[in-house]
Amino acid sequence: MDNNIELITGNEIRHKTYFENNYIVDSLIKGNKVSILTGGSKTGKSTLALQLANSVSKGIPFLNNNTIQCDVLYICLDNDEDLIAERLKLMNLEMDDSVVFCFNKNIVLEDTSSNQDDILLLEVVTETLISHPFLRLVIIDLFDNIRNLTIKTEANNVKDTEDMEYLKGIADGLKIHILLLNHDTKNGSQNGYCSSKGGVKLVGSCNGTYLHLIRSGIGQTSATLEVGGRNVKEEILQLHLNTTTLTYSLSEENINDDMPYEIGIIRNYIIKNNGYSGTISNLLQLTKLTIAANRASRLLNTHKDLLASEGITFSIDPSRSNGRIYTFQVEQKDDKDDTLCI
Repeated sequence: MDNNIELITGNEIRHKTYFENNYIVDSLIKGNKVSILTGGSKTGKSTLALQLANSVSKGIPFLNNNTIQCDVLYICLDNDEDLIAERLKLMNLEMDDSVVFCFNKNIVLEDTSSNQDDILLLEVVTETLISHPFLRLVIIDLFDNIRNLTIKTEANNVKDTEDMEYLKGIADGLKIHILLLNHDTKNGSQNGYCSSKGGVKLVGSCNGTYLHLIRSGIGQTSATLEVGGRNVKEEILQLHLNTTTLTYSLSEENINDDMPYEIGIIRNYIIKNNGYSGTISNLLQLTKLTIAANRASRLLNTHKDLLASEGITFSIDPSRSNGRIYTFQVEQKDDKDDTLCI
């Protein structure tokens, strides 16, 4: 057998200790990996990333998840220094020397141009490690800004995979975690994993966590953070944006582990409005859920008994094949507890 081929048994893998898999943020950011935070324009990706940097640098909880204190490098290519300074003041974030920012606009992933002013990402991170040996988290805002993209390579699956593999090599070699901020596609997608610009190849090449931030529009204070990825518990976090301080926090709504998040949101809406009659598509708009109508219908049918146990029943108008009318009724009880819990 070729000596260059290394084999390891399943039993050895199962019982081997991989220290690099330790979490930086419980359930969200772990190990020497590459993660992606994606969302539409102006949804608050940078806001969330700045909160993350602040929490990790101080070892304080981030969205109620414990963190391991470490240094953070924030490579800011999408905002100027004065805008970040103003943002930090609004957010009332008092950062210390554990967080360092780099605003050089000529940082590139790889040296593929003749521009002598270009600075390699690897050089930036390596230099930072000298002055900040406890650096473990690098945030790149935005991902596309460090890539040498052309019209031909902008939508190239091979280029996406190559860039991600290069980043994973940096993360593994320097024992750091890299979080990339990236835009959503303009048209969006019903499947959150396909929403990011670059799509399946980009997200599929990510070996860390995929975070998808959804906010319906300007002035809206509610948002959703979809969490998934390799060996990461999939969950949907309901967030609240404080428009004065521009900070995110977990919604006060409680989550019932026995009930899927989407069904819990629908349940709360129906109880608050003492019923509902109309299409599932309209119901999703009213509840601001982003899942497809056919998926919502399947979830409702699957958890029909669970809803009934909470006093909610529904029927479907059989006379319509398209845009079928669902009628929800709420059982009236004199001793009904008005507390909403999902």
